[in-house]
Amino acid sequence: MKKLVIATVVAAMVMALALPAMAAPQLTTGGSIETNLNYTKDSGMTSESEIKFNVNLALDEGAGNAKLHIEFAPINREKKDSFGSLTPFGSALDLSISKAYLQTSGALWHNGPEMDITLGDVDVNYSDWIAVINGVEGIKVDQIDIANNTIDVFHIWDAASDVDADQSADKVVGVNGKTNLAGLDLSGAIVKRLTDGNTTYVANAKVSPVDNVTVDGTIAYDNANSARAVVVESTVTSIPNYTIKAGYRNLDEDFAPPYAAQEDPDKGRNEQPDVVRFAGQTGYNAEVSTTIANFDITGKLDRYNTSSEQMRTVGLALGTTIEGFDLSLEHNINTDLAANASTTDSTLVAQRGFVVADHEIQGKYTYKTNPNAVDGERKHTVEASTRTDVAALKDVELAAKLQSNGGLDSLNYNVKASYDAPNGMSFGAEYDGEAGFSANAGMKVTF
Repeated sequence: MKKLVIATVVAAMVMALALPAMAAPQLTTGGSIETNLNYTKDSGMTSESEIKFNVNLALDEGAGNAKLHIEFAPINREKKDSFGSLTPFGSALDLSISKAYLQTSGALWHNGPEMDITLGDVDVNYSDWIAVINGVEGIKVDQIDIANNTIDVFHIWDAASDVDADQSADKVVGVNGKTNLAGLDLSGAIVKRLTDGNTTYVANAKVSPVDNVTVDGTIAYDNANSARAVVVESTVTSIPNYTIKAGYRNLDEDFAPPYAAQEDPDKGRNEQPDVVRFAGQTGYNAEVSTTIANFDITGKLDRYNTSSEQMRTVGLALGTTIEGFDLSLEHNINTDLAANASTTDSTLVAQRGFVVADHEIQGKYTYKTNPNAVDGERKHTVEASTRTDVAALKDVELAAKLQSNGGLDSLNYNVKASYDAPNGMSFGAEYDGEAGFSANAGMKVTF
């Protein structure tokens, strides 16, 4: 498929460039090339290069426009083979294309509805509940405007899925729609895998029944597992100086659409999409926020059941500014109702900017308890950062961090410096009490 896309793209460009002068297209290119050199005591010198490139082809006004987009996968050099070896740095570069697509915008016929059409490697993001599909080969048509209603459709070949074991990619189709009806925002989507008929649905409604009150509800259905998910959230700001939020969710344990959003390992639990964060839960939550005498106060309650646990969290968050210090405190009591056992976690943060010898320093202290640790970990972190001139080097960023779980045996420190040179190169050096010394230098060119 990818070879076919590239061949089609090349043919389209050749034909476009061969058009008469009166129909000559406007061809622009863009992208970036970035190379970074890194040193650590364990890996020695390594380097990494990344190339991004795209081509935009715009036809004459009235004829729509087409865009070719090509992305190359990063080129990685391991350990010391980039320098000091008999192999030249630029030899045998494995330039593989990670994404390529051809896209055009406009109407398919005179006076027809405008739309965006993409051929090649497409991204589909209709809903976290049933449709988050990135970099899959296919075709999609977005932003079809019909009587002020927006329609999107797609047809993809999912090379990562072969449910019928026929040695070919599964075909998947979907449609998404949005409209507004008398102040009610409505949207819905359907995704169907043609190979086995696996079908999922989602519908969302958002309305403001009265001023300063909003209600947002979502229902999704996984036909293959006969499972549903329901989430309703409301926000009330009609009471002066108060914001009140309440929510309800009910997700069947078997709810597992094949193209729903997945867990992001780089994010915390509360940052995950609802389909991940609330998986298998039936519960409710409430939150009240206000400001009293320069204190921002938020109280919250979260209660849910799953097939294996019954949990309740009660929390309080405070924030204020005193004598230039930005202070915040969050405290939660987490109760396992089935075991009748509770744990607590707290986070205290104090930060402020200081001026020392004409240098503006940003200071920060964090105290955090972690009841999940076997030893009931309590972590103290002190951080400081500033920007200053060092000899001939202008605007050098300096930062330091000190961490401890309460004793000298757990003490760790980290200091680092970074600098952007006038010629476009960037440099950095770091020393960590556990990892040791590391350094990096790099350059990025955007065109």
